[in-house]
Amino acid sequence: MRMEAVFRAETAFPLDQRKVIVVQGRIVEGSVRAGMFLHIPFNPAVKMTARIDSVEYIDHQIGGESSIGLCLKYEDTLHRNVLLGLNIGAEDLVVSDEGED
Repeated sequence: MRMEAVFRAETAFPLDQRKVIVVQGRIVEGSVRAGMFLHIPFNPAVKMTARIDSVEYIDHQIGGESSIGLCLKYEDTLHRNVLLGLNIGAEDLVVSDEGED
C-alpha cells in the first residue's frame, strides 16, 4: 500500500439525513480527495478501509477554527453501527488510493 496522506482523526459522528459518518480531524501530511480510502485499524494486524465520499470543511462556532470532515457513506444501519463502533478518534489514519468498499 502506498501512503498518500495521514489524517489525524479527532472524532466521528453520524449525519443520518445524508447517510454518512463524518470523521473529523486534520490532514497531517499529503492531500486527501473524494474517492480515496481511509484505513481504519481494528488492531495492529487487522484493518478495514472505507471510501471517502466527500471532503468538507467544518466550521466551529467557538474559537473560530475549522477542521476537515471526511464523509464515509453507509448503506444500512448495520454498516453505520460498525463504523461508529470502531471508536475512531485521537489517532493518525492512513489515506490512500488503495482499498475496498
